[in-house]
Amino acid sequence: MMADGCRYLYLYLQLLRVYTNQNNIAEGYCLGKTEGEMTDFVKYTPLGCLKIELTDNKLSGCRWMNEDGVKEVVSDEGIETTEILSEIIGQLDDYFCGSLKAFDVPLFLEGTEFEKKVWNELLKISYGETVTYKEIAIRIGRPGAVRAVGMACKRNPVGVYVPCHRVVSAGGKPGGYNGGVERKLALLEMEYNNLLANKHICLPKLNKPFPIP
Repeated sequence: MMADGCRYLYLYLQLLRVYTNQNNIAEGYCLGKTEGEMTDFVKYTPLGCLKIELTDNKLSGCRWMNEDGVKEVVSDEGIETTEILSEIIGQLDDYFCGSLKAFDVPLFLEGTEFEKKVWNELLKISYGETVTYKEIAIRIGRPGAVRAVGMACKRNPVGVYVPCHRVVSAGGKPGGYNGGVERKLALLEMEYNNLLANKHICLPKLNKPFPIP
């Protein structure tokens, strides 16, 4: 059972879904700075601010930010909205509104071969599902590397889109999360309840995630 605070948050997300049917909340994001081929900007979500990074027109970063971090990156200068930027933001809005169960955006991720194996495995975890760090280690053929899997999840540069929040410790304990355990529980609660709400509805075929090269 999730904490009462998470249940309250879930009710808020449901109200947000109704509100979004009449308003485009994509207009609520604040653009940041552009440097060469990399673009940074801040996206406001029901759980706080996410710093989104694009490299070569691919998603290369998605990290939770505190208030001080937001002040550092936010700029009064806007950047030109591109098709891929609009798609990334649109899918994030749809996810928080409960209408998107799988992301389908191009990824630009840098890491070790081991980390990429872990991240690719994370992409296979279904919406609303949880697996343990040990299960991920077994799936990538490294059953003894449970701690290393945990570190790879911690170093995941694209949170939410690459769903490290769906990996839990043995016994169902939430484990760590870069955005904080409360956010992790809130994301899992939201996904679980959305699946319950749709259990008698034929869901559309999920998009295939882009593999990490």
